[in-house]
Amino acid sequence: LRLSTDPGADIDPVAATDSTGSVWVAWQGFRRGRGQIRAARQQGAAFSAEILVGASVANEWNPAIATSYRNGSYDVYLRTFSAGDMAAKPAPERAVAATARYEAYPSLAYDGSGRLWVAWEESDEAWGKDFGAYETTGIGLYQGRSIRAAVWQQDRAWQPPDLGAVLPGPPNRMVDSNARQGAAPPAPQPDPELAKKRPPSRTPQPPPRPMNSYPRLAADRGGRIWLAYRTAQPIWWNVIGTVWFENVVALGGAAWSNPIFIPHSDNLLDNRPALVSTAPDEIHVIGSSDGRQQSDASLRDLVWANSASETPKDPYNNDLYGSRIVLPPAEAPKLEAAAPSPAPQAGAPESPHSRRLREYRARIGGVEYRIQRGEFHRHTEVSMDAGRDGSLRDAWRYALDAATMDWIGCCDHDNGFGREYTWWITQKLSDVFNSPGTFVSMFNYERSVQYPEGHRNVIFARRGVRTLPRLRRVAEGAPGGAPDTGMLYGYLRHFNGIVASHTSGTNMGTDWRDNDPRAEPVVEIYQGDRQNYEMPEAPRSNSAADSIGGWREKGWVSLALEKGYRLAFQASSDHISTHMSYCNLYATASTREALFEAFQKRHVYGATDDILADVRSGSHMMGDEFETREAPRLEVKLVGTAPFAKVHVIKDNRYAYTTEPRSAAVDFTWRAASSPTAKWSGPRPCGSPTRRPPPPGRGEACAPPSGRSRSPPFRSPPRRPRPVARPRPRRATSFTSIS
Repeated sequence: LRLSTDPGADIDPVAATDSTGSVWVAWQGFRRGRGQIRAARQQGAAFSAEILVGASVANEWNPAIATSYRNGSYDVYLRTFSAGDMAAKPAPERAVAATARYEAYPSLAYDGSGRLWVAWEESDEAWGKDFGAYETTGIGLYQGRSIRAAVWQQDRAWQPPDLGAVLPGPPNRMVDSNARQGAAPPAPQPDPELAKKRPPSRTPQPPPRPMNSYPRLAADRGGRIWLAYRTAQPIWWNVIGTVWFENVVALGGAAWSNPIFIPHSDNLLDNRPALVSTAPDEIHVIGSSDGRQQSDASLRDLVWANSASETPKDPYNNDLYGSRIVLPPAEAPKLEAAAPSPAPQAGAPESPHSRRLREYRARIGGVEYRIQRGEFHRHTEVSMDAGRDGSLRDAWRYALDAATMDWIGCCDHDNGFGREYTWWITQKLSDVFNSPGTFVSMFNYERSVQYPEGHRNVIFARRGVRTLPRLRRVAEGAPGGAPDTGMLYGYLRHFNGIVASHTSGTNMGTDWRDNDPRAEPVVEIYQGDRQNYEMPEAPRSNSAADSIGGWREKGWVSLALEKGYRLAFQASSDHISTHMSYCNLYATASTREALFEAFQKRHVYGATDDILADVRSGSHMMGDEFETREAPRLEVKLVGTAPFAKVHVIKDNRYAYTTEPRSAAVDFTWRAASSPTAKWSGPRPCGSPTRRPPPPGRGEACAPPSGRSRSPPFRSPPRRPRPVARPRPRRATSFTSIS
């Protein structure tokens, strides 16, 4: 029985039966690129037409549904419908939690008295905004979560006993820790001082917060309220990654019970059980476990090439388990009248700077290009080292809402050790959130090999390509190329993929011993979680005294350019960091195929903010390779979010030209001097000293890379004697802008 026919994705269905015996189904549906909560009611053997539940102009997420016998992007709303009369007008939307904080993932349940219970998870303000090594005016996606609850009876709000008194506080290794969610936090968040006080070679460390997520509510026949939730308490980690557990608390009288641990609930963060009660003071919890509480080192065999004929076995497998909890009888829950709720706060509209990028069009050589702003280096719960990165779904929620991106490549180390389930669910969600013309999801994973070969991010425009196991890495001082990297290039050519090295000047980096211009046309020159690897003394660059992830001086991108590698520049986030590193593509359309073509042609620049960069040479755009009989010139147009302090043109690893516009809009032309040995060139715009200040001690008061990409242009073949002197063509190769 099909309920929806729109070409947009319809996901996360929830269902309940009303007092007339009719089934109601609600879900998140994407219509013209926007997520909406929709519903339908059973009418005999069919269902009604779709009902639009929400009234938001932003994306709506996480539908929840409950029935009684008598929902925006960061807030929680509810709406009630009449069971008996489909023609009756539904009740107005009601704000349950609509503050400036992050409020999401609601759960609903009616008790026997017809009261509606609502639970949700909450985080601090500025969720998904600027957080990274050099700025902490926002918070990351999973910097902390707490569970809240409220009760409604018709139009009257009630406050249940405080969950914070019993739910666990910041995770630690003590199973019987007495830390509680309700304790006063050690410091407010967000905290701009975290970045300013960052110790050398370390990322900013926010103060610990509770990590309690995904509440699930149920009411039994006796009136007791049950709440299940995911938690990272106690801290438990092994080779597969962070272990999250399910706990249950129950409300009877004036207090919640202490947490009840659910065995065989060890699994990923986003693992939501079903709750059902068949008798008073009893609850059944049915959920899955992948067994990750027990460490099994054979998991590593999945990412190493094996000469054996048999495929290595995945030691972790999801199985279903049921738990039954019975408690002594208790009094009915005691509620207090809730204080008046503050007026709902309107969500922030899209930034005019990001809207300017989305609406910009560049016509070059009769072709119209649009800027597609995104990234392809994030992590989630699936990575083994991603305990503070959040869930897979939060990665798309961040891209669509907090960062208002046009595309993303998501996520994780080998899509989770190359395991079939985590690879499949990542591929599936990449299709679910793909909406050509509005938002594009590429297929992506990180493939990590330590120095001197390097960590790289792989990206495809098509579904179905499994991750590639590794060969053993070469010794650091060994001559020649790395067999594993050569195998990777062959795999990419066969399946039509590309790759980008990242953190090249660290222990995760490379000495640039290998390159394939077809398979590796771009490099991640900067990442929000760490630093810039362009060249010594560049803004936010690492150094021997401050290098997050280790120090490898052979990893400068400038050394790759000296070798003649043709690399466009992009920026992405990596772990935890948000809203400060972007890979901007000049594409002919908002489709997977068009974005992939932009990568192949190196029509790319990286940015730390919503910087518009349009850099051309005559009829050629950044990234193009061409020949000319004249000294090439750059036509540079930049529009920033604040005045640019400086703009540099860099040629042969030296500053060839510098201007100090002190303006947010820059437009100039620069012509290269005649030089047959020129290796590369490109502009680097630098932001206002009041916006993203440089590290202490930096002589240049400008922001780090914004709007960057470049490669070796302006190559000229050696001159040969000719009977008649005449201009010879110079080769201009893959220049792109940087900042």
